[in-house]
Amino acid sequence: MDLRVLKYFLKVAQEESISAAALKLGVTQPTLSRQLHELEEEFNAKLFNRGCRGRRITLTEKGAILRHRAEELLVLADKTCCELSCCESLSGNVYIGYTHACLNELGILGQVASDLRKVHPEVNFVLKSGSWCALYDQLERGTLDLCVVTDDLELCGMESMSLSVTTAPLGFLVNKTSKLAKKKELMPSDLNNISLLLPEDDHDRELIFEWLSGASGKISEGGSYEHLLQALAFVSGCDDNWAVACFKCDAIPPAMFFVPAGAAPLKNLSAVFRPNSVMPPAAEAFLKGLRARLSEK
Repeated sequence: MDLRVLKYFLKVAQEESISAAALKLGVTQPTLSRQLHELEEEFNAKLFNRGCRGRRITLTEKGAILRHRAEELLVLADKTCCELSCCESLSGNVYIGYTHACLNELGILGQVASDLRKVHPEVNFVLKSGSWCALYDQLERGTLDLCVVTDDLELCGMESMSLSVTTAPLGFLVNKTSKLAKKKELMPSDLNNISLLLPEDDHDRELIFEWLSGASGKISEGGSYEHLLQALAFVSGCDDNWAVACFKCDAIPPAMFFVPAGAAPLKNLSAVFRPNSVMPPAAEAFLKGLRARLSEK
């Protein structure tokens, strides 16, 4: 399996068009088509649903599996090249994962990254969000160098460093015309008969339901979202009886308002990484800088 062909495959999957992918890759359409057909023959599987000319092409079920694996393989290949590089200067990517509950607490990582790039400007940082289960799998496989999570999670033998004692505040995004927008903070009973959009992340949902358990009536779950921007766009078109449960972020549309949840539990945050693992030099330098920064507190 050729890594170059996997890059071709991923580009076509991203562009949903062979012609657009060929243009960005700098190869001819016939060459790209031939490489994709050879890849399908190698796996003895159809990877793309090819429609009529001019229509988007989509991945089959097996194509979606290959896309997921190909992304991981290319990250590992990139990390391996960086680890084996003989360059005297430090370079390469540091892959950092985080759960949505930790979004507003990434500032300390930015401080360490800034300090590191002043000395080693060729070091880059790749941020990946997701559920703890998904991040843990990537951490185990080596496609992530470290993760920022709430430390009430099961660490399963991972090593960790405590970052802070609070997470971003739990709250609810509502339309400014909603009666909830007039409150300084919300209690669970305020959300009776309100349709809630909840995050898909299992751990975030657990924290929210823990707080909602004090509601006197039945909580109405109106749906779920993967990315907060999706939820905001959706609820902006709903009536005032909708709210988005989330951990506060700074990018709030003008037509919406964030109301914090009263008496919400505080959680500790930790940076989690594999113990006794061989890290890429850039990730190792970042982790060393993080330890130094935390020791100053």
